[in-house]
This record gives sequence, structure tokens and C-alpha cells, in this order.
Amino acid sequence: ADFPDVFAGSTEVSYHHIDVIGGKPIYYSPVVGTPADDIQKSYCAWLEQRQAQIGRVLATMAEPGALPALYHCAGGKDRTGIISALLLSLAGVGRETILDDYTLTSIFHFRRSIMGGASAFEEPVESAGDYADRYCPRDGMARTLAHLDDNYGGVEGYVRAIGLPEGQIDDLRRMLIE
Repeated sequence: ADFPDVFAGSTEVSYHHIDVIGGKPIYYSPVVGTPADDIQKSYCAWLEQRQAQIGRVLATMAEPGALPALYHCAGGKDRTGIISALLLSLAGVGRETILDDYTLTSIFHFRRSIMGGASAFEEPVESAGDYADRYCPRDGMARTLAHLDDNYGGVEGYVRAIGLPEGQIDDLRRMLIE
């Protein structure tokens, strides 16, 4: 309500608001460790506790005519990063490239932070590399994807488990790579 999306009232695009982490609290034990530990804990908690919302995002994108699509969250790295990792994996992009893509976020977020647009929770950092280490550590996303490997047999297994039927997964994959 305080910061409506610029596309919310558009007559030019189809707008969908899917609140991936809103609503009920997300539970996970407090993290004591590295930033990668924190990222993994929070991302895995979202993947487990917000399956219906994540499924709605993917199902919406799998609808005929839905792509190309613009998707984002308030910060542009966490919820967006998870959805991007899922989509890239479904499209057959290799794990290392997915992790490179996630880490690339640090360059843009660092630039935003030095231009005065840092999130309230972010402490100042000296470089994009420092930003990556602290706020979007590659290993945090790597361990998040490993969680899906270990518990679902990979991203495709996770997407099936959260309710996307095989045909919808195939449609989404085809639309992503065409």
C-alpha cells in the first residue's frame, strides 16, 4: 500500500502481485555463522514454507502468453534470486552459470548502495566483492540449490512437489528457451 508497483494499474501489461514471503511468519532457527549460512537458512525456509506462493509464481509464468515477463521483489536479490534460480534450472542452464548470475547481483546492489539506495538492514561495504560476500554469497545459493537436490532430486522435482503438473513444467521450460 505504501509503495505500489508502477505496473499495478497499467492497462498495457498483465500485473500479478504474488506475495512470496508475506502473510504468516516464516520459521527457522536463528543463524549463527556466515552470511552464506543465513542466506541458505532463509531461502530454504521460504522454499519449504511458501510452496503455494512459489508455485503460483511459476504457474502464472507458465500460462500461455505470459512470457516475456518482468518479475521482481522489493530488494531484487532474494525472492527474485530464488525464482530466477528455479527458472534458469528448468531452462537447462548449468549450476555454475546460475550461481554466477546470482552473484552478479552484487555489482548492481553495491552500486545502488553507494548511490544512497541501500536497504535499511545493510551495513556499508567497500566493494561489489564485499557486497557479494556479505549479502549475496554464492555459497548460500549453492547450498540452497543443494537442499533441493537432496530433498527433491533437484529443481524439477521440487517444482513437481509444490504442485506444477508435468505439462505445465514442460510448457514453462519451452517458453523459457524459445
